[in-house]
Amino acid sequence: MSALAAISGINDGESPPVAHTFTPVGRTKDGFWIFEQTTPTPANALSAIRCHVRLVRESMSSAAGTKLGGAARVHMKMWVPIMETLSTNDAGITPPPTVAYTLFVESNYVLPERSSEQQRKNLRVLSSGAITSAQILDIIYKLQDLY
Repeated sequence: MSALAAISGINDGESPPVAHTFTPVGRTKDGFWIFEQTTPTPANALSAIRCHVRLVRESMSSAAGTKLGGAARVHMKMWVPIMETLSTNDAGITPPPTVAYTLFVESNYVLPERSSEQQRKNLRVLSSGAITSAQILDIIYKLQDLY
């Protein structure tokens, strides 16, 4: 079992890429582990990128409770807040930045218990490859549908 530790070396899409580190900060009521950006240091707590991840075991057949009868679901969410600074007030004071909007991604892996580690690796590699294909990138970057 892996120890709860920081997740480091996650590059963003900037040019040049910036490596981010996410430090564990706790757990939500619904079982997600919370990781929050600590490197590079966010401008303020509101601007930190957050990642939540949880593992849930589910029964899939009448053989529930046996290793080969269930599945594991890995659920990950990530929020990237985009900050803005409003103009100065009448006294000439610039207010602190606020969240203008937040980008969000959510992914789920359903992994039958009887699947092998290599099969789970293949799924992860295939899905990460698919998300970098030209058609999927156009949908994400340019908001263009496939028609």
